[in-house]
Amino acid sequence: MSEPLYGGGLRPILHSFIKANPSVDIIFRETPPGIQMAMLERHEIDAGIWRMVSIPPQGLTSLRLQQASFLVALPSEHRLARYDSIPLHELRNEAFVTLPAVHSDWSFLQKVCNKAGFSPHIVREAVEPQTVLALISMGLGITLIADSYAQMNWPGVIFRPLEERIPADLYVVYDESQITSTTLRLIDELKVVSAQ
Repeated sequence: MSEPLYGGGLRPILHSFIKANPSVDIIFRETPPGIQMAMLERHEIDAGIWRMVSIPPQGLTSLRLQQASFLVALPSEHRLARYDSIPLHELRNEAFVTLPAVHSDWSFLQKVCNKAGFSPHIVREAVEPQTVLALISMGLGITLIADSYAQMNWPGVIFRPLEERIPADLYVVYDESQITSTTLRLIDELKVVSAQ
């Protein structure tokens, strides 16, 4: 699974499931979506959770758990902090701090920026989102990040929505033909999140 298990209604559902099924051993693996996809195809995992799945490969099923958006995270003293929402093109001359594209949504976000007429100027990369936000708090740049991170207190970091929503929806993806009864029960409970 990828981030963020703590966001929205997902954490309490997983907590409740683990508590109600003490004999079930749930193993969480933090891996990028591409690796999760390959692991699903090889039947190494029962389900994956990640952002922005549109049409899964043949044989895999996806269920949107949560509607979410990317926000701009910027230092609290940044000139754009006064905006209520930020036009994407306003970011064209900004320094970006990002996660490596291979481990994150940055390939998608680069395409979004390119469509808006610019290529993001990436000055730093960090492996962990928390490190990205720490670097932003030090004034080293800005980033685009899922809105779940704004639920936590990040001293020195301000989050602003974009004028045009960039989806960061969260999906569970699984192979319906290989699904176990336990995974099916978990997915049924996760459907509660998607119905909210």
